[in-house]
Amino acid sequence: METASYSAQQRRAINLVWTASGDYQFEPQFLALKSNGEPDFYMNCVIGFVHKWLGDEMPHRLFALWAGDARQAMLDDLAWLALENAVYEKELPVRPVLAQLRCAHAAAFFASEYQLSRQEWMSKNQLVYSLQSARWRSVLGQKPPLLTPWEKIEKRLLCASEADFVICLYNPSSKKRHDYLQKACDLMMRSKDPDTVCGTVSNIGREGETFRVMTLKELRDTRVDMFTTVYIGNSQTKMLNGKMVTPRGYIHG
Repeated sequence: METASYSAQQRRAINLVWTASGDYQFEPQFLALKSNGEPDFYMNCVIGFVHKWLGDEMPHRLFALWAGDARQAMLDDLAWLALENAVYEKELPVRPVLAQLRCAHAAAFFASEYQLSRQEWMSKNQLVYSLQSARWRSVLGQKPPLLTPWEKIEKRLLCASEADFVICLYNPSSKKRHDYLQKACDLMMRSKDPDTVCGTVSNIGREGETFRVMTLKELRDTRVDMFTTVYIGNSQTKMLNGKMVTPRGYIHG
C-alpha cells in the first residue's frame, strides 16, 4: 500500500521497515499489512531489506512500469515475490535468524487459509496465489501436491458460482480425476442455471484446435482431457453466431 499518512498499525509497520533497512529517514512506497490490518512482520522486514540492498531507484522504476495498469495489484504481488527471494539470499549470511522468520511466515500463510471468508477467497488472484503457495511450500520443505485437493476446488467453485462469475477450468480431466468435471458441474448447478452457456476448446494454439458451445447440463456429460480448457458462462452469457459472448456490463443509454 502507498504511505501518505499513517495509522497506528501503519506506524508499527514502518518501524519494522526502518529497523530492517537501518535507515530511519527512509519513506517506503509500500507497507505490508495482513487482512486484519496488523503489520506483516516478515514482509515489512523484506521491504526494509530491499531498500538496504537495492536502494530506491530500481524498485521505483520497476513498480512504475505498470503503474495505473488494470493488473497493477497482481504485478505488484508478483514483483514482491521475486524481490523477497533476492533480498533473502543477500541478508541471510548477516542475519541467520531470517531463516526462522521466513519459515514462520510460510506457516502463517497456510494457516490463514482457514480463516478466509468466501469473499476473501474470491478476491484472490489465482496466479499470484499459486506462485505464493509454491514458494512457501518450498520454504517449509514440502513437495507441492500433484493435484489440487478436491475440497479446495469445491470451495472455489461454490464461491465463484454464487457470485455469478464466468469460470475457466484448466486440466479438467485425467486418469486420476476422470469424474472431476461431472462433480464440478453438479456443484455449479446449485447456483447456475443448467442452461447456462458453456464451451470447451481443445488443443488451443496447436494443430487440430477445436471448440464446442453447449449448456451447463450438456457440459456435465462431455468428454474432456488434459488438453481441454472449459469455460462456464454467467447469467448474462449468450450464444451468438455459435460463439460464447458475455457482455462487459456497460450501460448503454
